[in-house]
Amino acid sequence: MARIAEPLRHTGAGIETTDGHAPIRIDGRRPLIAVEHRPSVASAQVIGCLTLAALAAEGTTSISVPGPTRDHSERMLAWLGAPVRRDGLTTTVVGPAGFAARPMTVPGDISSAAAWLVAGALHPRGDIRLVGVGLNPSRRGIIEVLRGMGADIEVRMADGAADSPEPVGDIIVRGGRALRPIDIAGDRVADVIDELPLIGVAMAAAEGRSEVRDAAELRVKESDRIALVVENLAAIGAQVEERPDGWIVARGSARDASIRTAGDHRIAIAFAIAALTGVGGTVSIDDPACAAVSYPSFWLDMESLAR
Repeated sequence: MARIAEPLRHTGAGIETTDGHAPIRIDGRRPLIAVEHRPSVASAQVIGCLTLAALAAEGTTSISVPGPTRDHSERMLAWLGAPVRRDGLTTTVVGPAGFAARPMTVPGDISSAAAWLVAGALHPRGDIRLVGVGLNPSRRGIIEVLRGMGADIEVRMADGAADSPEPVGDIIVRGGRALRPIDIAGDRVADVIDELPLIGVAMAAAEGRSEVRDAAELRVKESDRIALVVENLAAIGAQVEERPDGWIVARGSARDASIRTAGDHRIAIAFAIAALTGVGGTVSIDDPACAAVSYPSFWLDMESLAR
């Protein structure tokens, strides 16, 4: 948590961590100081934390990051009437400020929908419609990656979305197409950072060699996702090579495997989809309950689709 705690200290906040992580002690202080933040990592979570803190600061706070990120916090706060604006790679907040209460419909999470997008694209009889999914432009990367691999995906935008700060629509995915390999690097990584374990599974089903680069951020998620994706792809029979900031993968021969998740929901979900679609054989997942971190009904939904 040091990368959040340190910039917050510059605003006057009193924060003590334990060697950079929890347990954490916070002493509430108002007002905070408006600061020009320049985080070294393009992280939507860091921007969100600094944006919320800036609502309690006097003056204009700016947060400039080195690359693109998702902008849900900025959209939400602006929709609620807070003086928050995103221009390119910079978010500005004028404080102190509050916001109004509004009724809202929360759309489906595209990172959860990604499991079924990959499943539908890989399964020869796949035909899945996902209804009411959030289609924020910074979250549609999974759709574009799968389309780039040759998947048949159709997006139907909903008419109006006055009760949500996000664009919403339905996504239809159909299987039966051979997938092409793909390379993902640079700014494109930020668009699919949460979906990369699932994309790794899709890569292992493609005809040819695929690569992920510039994704070292995956090392500091709920687990070291690079190490776990590589370990588990190898376990299910893919040809895979670990790199410091990603992996190289090609199709192998599917086999049964035990999947190590390290309690990471994205890993559990990705390798369940690998088994469902035949990229792997029968898998035994060491902590299936961890999928509930982001998707409590995942196993029930998988069972209903697999009938």
